[in-house]
Amino acid sequence: MLTPIGMAAIVVYILFAIAGITVLFLSLWNPTPLRAFAQKMKKLRWLVAFVAIGFVTWIYLFSPWQMTLTMPWTQFIVAAALARLLAWCFTPEQDQPFGWSDLALAFSIFLYPRIVQEVRQYFPAPLLTRGSIAVGFAFQFALLAVLYESVGKTLLAKLIELRSRLEPVRLILAALFLLAPFVYRYSTGPKEFILYFNIRFMVVLIALWFAAYLLCKDSSRLISSESFGVAAGWLVLVSAITRSLLLVVDDPFGLYWSEGNRLYDYSLVFGQDLYNYTGRIPDPYNTPGRYGLWGVLYLWQGLPIWAHRLWNVALLTIPSFVLAWALTKKLSPSFLRQMVFLWVTAFFILLAPLHPPFMIMTVIVALFIFHPSPYVRGASLVAASLYAGISRWTWVFAPGAWGALTDLLLFYPKREGNWFKRLLPTVLMAVLGAVPGFLLNIGNFLGYTTGENTTAQQPLLWYRLLPNLTLGPGIVLLILLTTGPLLALLAYKMSTRQWKLDGFQLLAVWGALIGFFTIGLVISTKIGGGGDLHNLDMYIGTLIVVTMLGLTGQVEGQDVRRWSSSALTMLCLLAILPIYPFTPFHPSAGSHAWLDLPTREDTDKALKVINDAVENYSELGEVLFMDQRQLLTFGYVKAIPFVPEFEKKYMMDQALASNAVYFRPYYQDLADNRFALIVTEPLKVGLKEEGGVFSEENDLWVKWVSAPTLCFYEQIHTDKTVGIELLVPRENPVGCEKYLK
Repeated sequence: MLTPIGMAAIVVYILFAIAGITVLFLSLWNPTPLRAFAQKMKKLRWLVAFVAIGFVTWIYLFSPWQMTLTMPWTQFIVAAALARLLAWCFTPEQDQPFGWSDLALAFSIFLYPRIVQEVRQYFPAPLLTRGSIAVGFAFQFALLAVLYESVGKTLLAKLIELRSRLEPVRLILAALFLLAPFVYRYSTGPKEFILYFNIRFMVVLIALWFAAYLLCKDSSRLISSESFGVAAGWLVLVSAITRSLLLVVDDPFGLYWSEGNRLYDYSLVFGQDLYNYTGRIPDPYNTPGRYGLWGVLYLWQGLPIWAHRLWNVALLTIPSFVLAWALTKKLSPSFLRQMVFLWVTAFFILLAPLHPPFMIMTVIVALFIFHPSPYVRGASLVAASLYAGISRWTWVFAPGAWGALTDLLLFYPKREGNWFKRLLPTVLMAVLGAVPGFLLNIGNFLGYTTGENTTAQQPLLWYRLLPNLTLGPGIVLLILLTTGPLLALLAYKMSTRQWKLDGFQLLAVWGALIGFFTIGLVISTKIGGGGDLHNLDMYIGTLIVVTMLGLTGQVEGQDVRRWSSSALTMLCLLAILPIYPFTPFHPSAGSHAWLDLPTREDTDKALKVINDAVENYSELGEVLFMDQRQLLTFGYVKAIPFVPEFEKKYMMDQALASNAVYFRPYYQDLADNRFALIVTEPLKVGLKEEGGVFSEENDLWVKWVSAPTLCFYEQIHTDKTVGIELLVPRENPVGCEKYLK
């Protein structure tokens, strides 16, 4: 890189970038000098294009800097600058600073060398590499001709005419293009789909263009902003679902820390007879609303493990669609309803994926949120409150808050009489939505206030609100990034009186948002949390409900173009947030948990080792599956006498609460060699540095589980590939008496 050629290359690259960026900025503020210069350069436009695109091809694919200049944002800024420079050379009479044609050219210049690099990896044959370079180079010039020359206008007219002739099958063809991410994944394979993300993005962009073209209803335009927005929204959702389906696999072992044992948990409602156990296996969390939701598939015994993983994807996806439909069905005009529906769905699937039971509870409220009858709305609130009560006791007040807000924002303004008479139905809705679930969980609330509840005994880690290693930006910054633009738009609508609220309404809206936000932040600091935003679920749900209530009946006749620049910026951010994860700019664009899955050979080998050990040691005593209990659930291991105690997730909860009373019987069982064999995850006794990724959780697990277990028991087999370890009693444990005191 420091050779004369390398130094000259980087200097020219920087000069190209500076020239392009200068043109880009002058286009925004002072285009007059550019127009005069561009008029002179128009005769040389194809030569300028050849030099610019040729240099980009060489610098990224052949120069000594090809392995260094790979950062996507840098490449795109340079591509956008060059696209703007070429646009001026081809159309000096233009008057817009940066149009759709410029954006299309920028993405083309940006993706061209990146796709060639991936072709080099995917098909290392030199002939294919040279062919991709030639095809890509020719495509840049064809695109320039279509975008900026007269041939483009001719082609435009013919394409519009073709669309009119495709009318009988137009929507069917559009739907097929919208399925492009799904089709591409299953035609190339998961590994290629994940690793070659620039090719994947190119496929999505091509599908976006064709789908937007086919969905456009304007006979004078090739693509409209409406058709582009709708096509982009559906492609984002199809891409999200396709990515989720990558983990619908028949791997018998847990895909992440708790996944395997959760599949066991969900069987406790409808699949008790899957285990060789006399009596009923208790649900330690007493949450049939959660376990039953996933566990309903156990009514059909014999379904493979991949079917339950597919059901998990369905539960993480379908409620978001239903909720978005229920909340947006009253919006008008049609385009706004479609766009908000797509955005809300993408928000809950991508930006703020909340627990499916919480989403089901929200759906129960949303399905009847606009119903004119207070009896119907009241009944839905009672149902939602009861479901919250049997799912997670901390959610029980959310339906009441939403019921009150709905009544206050939609029905209270239409009532007559004094303030007490007008507010009484609002209070009743709050009671109906909160009291039933509260009564079901009064023991949990009393236990929490007296400190007897396990949750109350777990410490709070306040530093996780700020940037940290467990969750990079921290809870506060991440939730503001995710919901801040929406909050800003709400504040804008209220402050400009586009949404007129009285004192009671303002107090209720901001009181609910601030209250649930504060509660969510506190819960997120609880040890074991702080790794994502799911503990802010009541705040997120309330924000979306309030926004949808505000949009209903408020947008007709309003012109978004008259909004302030700051409000328009927030609107653009809202649109970009769900799209960003599927672009090459995202840090995880080329990674996925699928890449870490073990091979079939590895899993078969591990299963044989486990089955042989279980068969041998079950004759000597009890076998404890502390982890990987799904192996028993799905019959990968024969149904030996089942030990329901000492399940990994529940043990972790007790460890986080430093519950010595809970662990005393476990230590005694270890000392008595109760278990002939323990199947667990690989246990470690090393402590993590304070402030590391879930370091406090790791250290408490080591203190209360790993160290005592490995003191009394020793490893006979460890397989980190599938995440299992087999332990048997030590013949002469040394220094373990301290755990029995």
